[in-house]
Amino acid sequence: MSLQTLREYYYGEVDSTMTRAREIGAELPPGIGGFWVRAGHQTAGRGRRGKRWEDCSGSALMVTLAVERGGPWDPGDPLPGTLALRAAAAVQESLGFFLSPSELSIKWPNDILARGRKICGILTEADRRWFLIGIGINIHGAPQVQAEPRATSLGEMVERSGCIWSGKALTEALFPRLRRHLAEHLGGERWFSVVEQALAWRDSLVVAGEHCGVLSGIDSDGALLLKIHEGPSRMVQKIYSGTVRLKR
Repeated sequence: MSLQTLREYYYGEVDSTMTRAREIGAELPPGIGGFWVRAGHQTAGRGRRGKRWEDCSGSALMVTLAVERGGPWDPGDPLPGTLALRAAAAVQESLGFFLSPSELSIKWPNDILARGRKICGILTEADRRWFLIGIGINIHGAPQVQAEPRATSLGEMVERSGCIWSGKALTEALFPRLRRHLAEHLGGERWFSVVEQALAWRDSLVVAGEHCGVLSGIDSDGALLLKIHEGPSRMVQKIYSGTVRLKR
C-alpha cells in the first residue's frame, strides 16, 4: 500500500476538506490505512485557532490526508506537534521543484513562506481513529487579508522567475510530488533536518505567546527553541504551541 494509491475523494465544492474527511472516516471499515479528500473550492475552510481559510474556485490546492492510527502511515510520534512539521517538510520539498530552496522557509509550526510571504497553511487534527492533515497551497491568487506575513501564490512566484504555468498545470505537477514527499516524511526522521535547515527567522528576535527571545531552532519533539535573556542569566525555553511573530 502507498499514499499514491490511497483512494481520493474529489469535490468541486465542499464546506471543508477536514470536515468531509471526518464524515468519510466515520463510515469506513477498520484497516483501510488512509484516504485523501481534495476540493476545487471550500466554502468554510479553516486554519489553526478557528481562523477562516479563504479561497476562490480553482485558486488553491486544498487537500486533507486521513491517516489511520496504527496503520502503515501512522508516524507513531508521542507528541502530535511533529505531525504538522512532517507535513511542512513534505510541502517544502514539493514546492522546491518550482522554486529555489533559498526562496522557501518554514514558519513554525505550520506555515510555508515564499520570499517571506505565506504560500501554504497546514492544519492537523486527531481523534481516536484518525490523524487528519489539511494542506492549503495558494496556486493562483492569494487571500487579501490583513495579517502578517502577507500571502502570495505559487503562480506569482514562478512568474517572477520568468515561467508561465496555468493553474491546472501547477496543481497537476504539484500534487503527485506532495503525495510522494508525504509518504517519505510520515516515516523516518529526515523531516527534522529539512525543517531545521528551512526554519524561518532563525537567530531573529521573536515573540511566541508570552515569551520573547532569539529563535534558535527546534527540538526533536517539534518544540520551538527560544534563547531568553533574563538579567545576567540565559535559558532555552521550549514552546509547544502558539503563534510566532517577529519582534517589532
